[in-house]
Amino acid sequence: GFLFGSELPPVPDERVYELWMIRGETPVRGVCVAPRDGVVVARFEGAITASDVLAVTVESESCPSAPTTDPIFVAPLEV
Repeated sequence: GFLFGSELPPVPDERVYELWMIRGETPVRGVCVAPRDGVVVARFEGAITASDVLAVTVESESCPSAPTTDPIFVAPLEV
């Protein structure tokens, strides 16, 4: 899949946006991105159709394997 975003606020130093595909209570990492001039475009691999929700969190640049902050964006999926 592809993640597109615009007019995004910058993240603090050493932080990134991280996309998650969530099925039930299980998050699967999609991609970590830092906006450039408020824009992100990133390709990621994952089973979107097996997910219930897509979520975006702000995380450390190390891109943790599970969310450490509350989502700033959540999109329920219906397949």
